[in-house]
Amino acid sequence: MNIAYYISDYGYGHATRSVAIIRELLKKNKEIKITVCHSFAQDFLKNSLNPNRVSFRTLSTDGGYIVNSDTLELDYLKIQEMYDEYLFHREEKIRNEIKFLMKENISFVISDIYPTAIEAAYSMNIPSIGISNFLWTDVYKNIVNDSKLKVMECAYAKMTHYLHLKGHVSPKEFIKEYDFFSREIDEQEVNRIKENLCVSSTDTVIFYGLGMKIDHSYQLSNDFPLWSTENCKFIVSAHIDVDHPNVFKIPSDYAETQNYIAASDVTITKPGWSTVGEALMGNSNLLILKRDSFIEDRKTIHALESMKKCRLLSLKELKNLKFEDISISKDQLKNPFNTSGLMDLVEELICIMDNYRKEEFA
Repeated sequence: MNIAYYISDYGYGHATRSVAIIRELLKKNKEIKITVCHSFAQDFLKNSLNPNRVSFRTLSTDGGYIVNSDTLELDYLKIQEMYDEYLFHREEKIRNEIKFLMKENISFVISDIYPTAIEAAYSMNIPSIGISNFLWTDVYKNIVNDSKLKVMECAYAKMTHYLHLKGHVSPKEFIKEYDFFSREIDEQEVNRIKENLCVSSTDTVIFYGLGMKIDHSYQLSNDFPLWSTENCKFIVSAHIDVDHPNVFKIPSDYAETQNYIAASDVTITKPGWSTVGEALMGNSNLLILKRDSFIEDRKTIHALESMKKCRLLSLKELKNLKFEDISISKDQLKNPFNTSGLMDLVEELICIMDNYRKEEFA
């Protein structure tokens, strides 16, 4: 069974949750072979997935968001320009994907959440399954002209199935949502990380990261006072330009970053679905950056607040953050987040595919 798995090129969030799903799919069904179609985080994906049953096709998918470096809010004008580019190249890209689906004898298309793949699958009468907590059309509303947006809305309408993730932007009544999940956390690796950081019983470990496409230099400078807080150790992504004895960078070639988040008492981040899932599964308290222009953010925050699983801060508060603002009781960390979200989603995927196979051979 050949599956084409398309992943949005915006950041690492779509890629990390796709890794979790693909790993479980391969465990559950030994007949599945997957071609990952993606570009931005392709090296990460290659380091994360077994090449025996997964092949990689470098493909530029959707552009996602464009964010103003100063405000971390959406840049409406640049998004409009990007969307016009999508419209200009759309038909050519659909034709290219049709050729690929035919050549590789693809049985199913899974998309998180690239609309062009869905249109190509529809043209070939191949079942398509969307997986996401939003559609790009949801977040482009009030940014892109309605008549232009209709083109992408029609593309998404061609999905055969759509599996909604927790905190979906446009929830429909009685539609099942799949709870937050992450890649599996390795407790031995978490302990190794803590040992390498020389974490004592009095230390607080804080993970800070707003995403791989964010220029962090506009938020927290190298001389930011928080870095010098006594009994605090900070973990940051490799691309963050901070050089301080209390700050430890995740190695650039280290793929399983969920283990570093699980080693942290507090995670300071934007409300990206995958990072939120990793913090929840790793029992790391969430301190979430609130951004007003992101509909997706608001829905994720609402889901977290309903579970009493986060605290919020503005960009101004982030730039003036002090340790007493994030100080926590260690007892707060002993309230584990238990979920079967990933297993439920993978079981549904397999059920959908099995039903089509039965019909095919009936």
